[in-house]
Amino acid sequence: MSRVDVTIEAGGRARLCAIGLFVVQLFWNAELPAQTDKEFEEWQQKDQQDFQQFKDENDRAFLEFLQKDWREWQGFQGIVPDKIPKPVELPVAAIPPPAPIPPRVEEKPAPAPPPPPAEPEVPPVPEVPTPEVKPPPAGVPQEQGEFEILEFSFFGMNWRMSYGVALKAGLGESLDKDSISAFWKALSLAPYEDCLRQAQEIRARTDLNDWGYYQLLQQIGSGLYEGEQNQAILFVWFMLCKSGYQAKVGYDQDRVYLLLPAEQTLYNTSYFTFGDNRFYEVAAASGKAPNLYTYDGNYPGADKGLDLRVGRPPRIGRDTLAKTLKFTFEGQEYQVPVQLERGAVDFYAHYPQTEFKVYFDASPSPEAQTSLVQSLKPTVAGKTEAEAVNLLLCFVQTAFGYQVDDQQFGREKFLFLEETLFYPASDCEDRSILFAYLVRELLGLEVIGLDYPGHVATAVRFSEEVPGDFVLCQGRKFMVCDPTYINATLGMVMPQFKGVDPQVILVRL
Repeated sequence: MSRVDVTIEAGGRARLCAIGLFVVQLFWNAELPAQTDKEFEEWQQKDQQDFQQFKDENDRAFLEFLQKDWREWQGFQGIVPDKIPKPVELPVAAIPPPAPIPPRVEEKPAPAPPPPPAEPEVPPVPEVPTPEVKPPPAGVPQEQGEFEILEFSFFGMNWRMSYGVALKAGLGESLDKDSISAFWKALSLAPYEDCLRQAQEIRARTDLNDWGYYQLLQQIGSGLYEGEQNQAILFVWFMLCKSGYQAKVGYDQDRVYLLLPAEQTLYNTSYFTFGDNRFYEVAAASGKAPNLYTYDGNYPGADKGLDLRVGRPPRIGRDTLAKTLKFTFEGQEYQVPVQLERGAVDFYAHYPQTEFKVYFDASPSPEAQTSLVQSLKPTVAGKTEAEAVNLLLCFVQTAFGYQVDDQQFGREKFLFLEETLFYPASDCEDRSILFAYLVRELLGLEVIGLDYPGHVATAVRFSEEVPGDFVLCQGRKFMVCDPTYINATLGMVMPQFKGVDPQVILVRL
């Protein structure tokens, strides 16, 4: 993969200043006699020192803001998505008589199963090459021109990057708005652009979403500040603001907190409210955040919130795990070998709990996708839509252990597809997410999620008429399919949800 160079633009005046200085330097070197070199170097040193001090108008304005507009803000308890507990024991339906299956229009021998799709070639993730360490330009103070190498691990992958030693700013003995403002000033005067460019290059090479980028900056900050948590958090805040994110920090007596807005709701995560926006204390697992001293304002031009969607799976690590899942359908035993990427499991381990749609729409890793398709495609080949859906229901209902999240994790945790394949147990929303993916991928049918009080199921839109319970969505009939209701076939609803209108989760096709 070719190197990705990302330009970080500063203020317009700063860019013109830099370009003008470069042009003047070329002209001077080409046209003026040698005896003027000393005068030029003195002028250049003074000009570059001034440029370094005032290189970003946004930093100057924001620094003035930070030095005055702080006050105490109230923190709020994290939002709980559903207070009704899930059943600890799996509900089991009485084995129903075989549902009438609509006859085929034309009886023909079942076609031979198609060959499994070729496993997509996944390009290797190269290590970011160490940028050439160049001597500081003339006129830049030596302490700001010195560079060192940081080596760090990120989800099992080893990286090397250069950084200006001036980035390792101190915080002072007291923690207040003055020390935080001084930290921002020190970083804004340091050569942070190269570090930011390398971080964004790693992000591009590993397909990290916003949450992954935040975690990457956390890892870099921890390496730079060697366990100094407050400085590491302030570093992440600075770099996120410079990346266009609407980040804030707050502090109490001895700790700095990072506050981030999000495009989706974050559950069980304490937050602060500024205007109509929630800013989440993303490092807090649960509970109410303490009241903090912070500010109501943003770095100029930084207006993005975290987007928790997973449009492409992260390409981190190459530790592939294999397991075989087993289930029995209509008297026949099936074995389903699957593979998954351990790096993806680790990536999702502490993912903030967010809206169901994020999980339903997430793209699985190539390993998981390919192995599931290769293993299950032959089992549904030649079957009607109803037969194929019932087979997939049986697979998801019986091939996995069942535990509610409090039993398995000690907290509520929605699982991405790789996690459901990895962990020994899952519950209703995890199975619904997996089932919805299989129906879309293997059968090409539309699926929606059904969010009942204390339970999540799915519904499928068939192209043929089938009997059973259904819900209407946008004027179209979707047949209820419950991957947690053992022995239930399509069209069967748990008795306690008969007549209950669920909230519909729209799922991409």
